[in-house]
Amino acid sequence: MIESISTKVGTYISSKAGNADKSEAVSYGCEIVIRSLIKVSIISLVSFLLGIFYETWTIIIFSALLRSFSGGIHCSTYANCLFTSTLIFTVLGLFTRTVSPLLTSSFTTAFLILSTLALYGIWFFWIPLGSDNRPLTEKKTNQKFIIYSAAVIGLQFCFSFCLLFFYKIPGAEGFVFASTIGLLWQGFTVSPLGYHVVTKFDNIIKYVGSRT
Repeated sequence: MIESISTKVGTYISSKAGNADKSEAVSYGCEIVIRSLIKVSIISLVSFLLGIFYETWTIIIFSALLRSFSGGIHCSTYANCLFTSTLIFTVLGLFTRTVSPLLTSSFTTAFLILSTLALYGIWFFWIPLGSDNRPLTEKKTNQKFIIYSAAVIGLQFCFSFCLLFFYKIPGAEGFVFASTIGLLWQGFTVSPLGYHVVTKFDNIIKYVGSRT
């Protein structure tokens, strides 16, 4: 259904622009936009209903920011991706919301430092990670992604450290914890263990889907 709508919209836009020969490319772009909007809408609705909108989207934003440069595994189908993303980010959002009232500056700082060290370990060994959807074959591109990924991790650490010790904004612990969880989740998916777990979960969803 999404493909059909995207094709119609892409054909219409390209014909109106006088570039009918580019309708396929435009349709593909429309499909990406539609799929993204559906995913954003569903995750936003679920997280809002559960009262974890802020936590969930803090996690998503930082995870997506690192993923832009780190690469990582993709689910085999859009439906699997939608289900997995909604489930994982909702669970992480619920976890963050649950522990946030218990966080102290000292604990959050220790968590931030240990997490950053772990992330740089993952960065050193496995970032960037290509996939079938996004193969990383150019050396210059890989070098840029390595630098940008390290910068994302470092900037999040510096910003979080400043929030905790210099500005001391109320609720900073919750934000720092959520943003760090987002980076950790993305780092996990790049690691061999994360790759295995996501692949196995994707296969389970396909199996269940084929049996229903």
